[in-house]
Amino acid sequence: MKRIVIVLLVLMLLPIGCITPQQTAETETPAPTDAPTAVPETPAPTATPEPTEEPEPQPPYVDARKPYTYIMTEERDLKWEEDIVYFANTFLDPYHGHPLLSDRMTPTLSYNDLVVRYGSSGTQNFFDPALKAEFIDRVNALILSIPELSDNEIMIKLIETVAILHDLHSGFGGTIYPFDACLPFFVQPFVSDEGTVCVIDETFSAQKSLLGMQLLNINGVPVEEILDRLRPLVSYENEAAFRSLAMSWSCIANADLLRYIGVIGESDYVSITVRDRNGTVNDYDIPVYKIDDFVLINGFVSYNSGTGTEESDVGRSLMYSNPAKDVWHCLLNDDKALYIRVNTCKVDDTITKAFDAAITAGKEAGSLEKIILDFRSNTGGYPDLSGNFLPLATFLSESGAEVFILIDGGSYSAAIALPSVLRRRVEGAKIVGSLGGQPTAFFVGGQFKLPNSGFTGQCSSVWDDFWPGNTDEALTPDVIVENTLEDFLNGCDSVLKYILQSN
Repeated sequence: MKRIVIVLLVLMLLPIGCITPQQTAETETPAPTDAPTAVPETPAPTATPEPTEEPEPQPPYVDARKPYTYIMTEERDLKWEEDIVYFANTFLDPYHGHPLLSDRMTPTLSYNDLVVRYGSSGTQNFFDPALKAEFIDRVNALILSIPELSDNEIMIKLIETVAILHDLHSGFGGTIYPFDACLPFFVQPFVSDEGTVCVIDETFSAQKSLLGMQLLNINGVPVEEILDRLRPLVSYENEAAFRSLAMSWSCIANADLLRYIGVIGESDYVSITVRDRNGTVNDYDIPVYKIDDFVLINGFVSYNSGTGTEESDVGRSLMYSNPAKDVWHCLLNDDKALYIRVNTCKVDDTITKAFDAAITAGKEAGSLEKIILDFRSNTGGYPDLSGNFLPLATFLSESGAEVFILIDGGSYSAAIALPSVLRRRVEGAKIVGSLGGQPTAFFVGGQFKLPNSGFTGQCSSVWDDFWPGNTDEALTPDVIVENTLEDFLNGCDSVLKYILQSN
């Protein structure tokens, strides 16, 4: 409690008299003279003490090198405090922390030799002191608010803290966000005459009437505003990656995230506004599913045009037709085109058989005219494909066929690195599709695990450059082909259509 002491000063004025000289008969009485007036001394004022204020509370977390004193008393809160401090120390470690937050020389690797296994090493300082200060401020704010937040809200705050780094390789769960409930739809962005629209392409059979419709808003909040509110929660390096990640099922359909950004409440239902192919706008109430129930529900359905195009060589379902296989292939266009789909680059040496089979099929096809290597919606893995990069690159170079390398905003990490190197190594190769989800140089690093909650995250510690000298914000295709709403509604993959139906 602040107290103010007030001191009253009382000034006493002394009485002042006049001295009159004696009168005599021999002399005239002189004119009276005023006696000098005594000037009283003014006592020095008593100093008023400064108000006593309680010192401002010091933030509990200072830096990774500084000792930390835990302040939580409840068991649950203390465990989260320990996790948050572990998280902060990981990113601020002076030797292995994130390059933007740790004032050190960061190891770098530049792939000039087009082999992917070897590169020119160096060092560079990427430290940003203002970003570090903001990071620590957010850590302290989170620690102090632990008792007020749910477990999911704390995790979302950690995700939000990492997102200020704009590093796709740093965060929690890669492209998956923690959630306990979700809305029952998947959406995809497509280009239309009105610009980019958000279309429902998968849902439960109970809501199958929504398939193919444009999602306009959720609980009256327009989709574009929802994306803007989600932006601080997404770790992205360019706009292509942001839209891909924000429109992913675990983000825009994530009930916990939508509650956090104020789009929905605690109700078991939400209202969505959609527009059908005829331009008619309608509102629907749809349930919010608990994630434990969601995974048990059967009857998940995808949009189908009914034209039969989905099953054709240019069908939009082709790239999704073997999701359980890391790498697979097929022959298209009367065996004149070899299609190799790389679902993920997180492969081991057993994948050699899949690549060998694809290469063999291409060689046996005889008059092979086109080879399509599809890295779209590939979140990355190992750039050398567990030793299969060189055999693949050699086959592409010696095939005599036109080589097309496909990417989009969902292509990250090794799915950016490989197209970058193949584009320069294989003469005449073209990258086709939409802007990639990363530039050709980016931070990478290892994983960490929070000791109590068990959540696994990533913290970058080094810098890799797969196209030295390329300063574009995204790996940019030689030919940009966007998936259009018209092609989607007709069951067609716009990129495959461009490659297979054009000369």
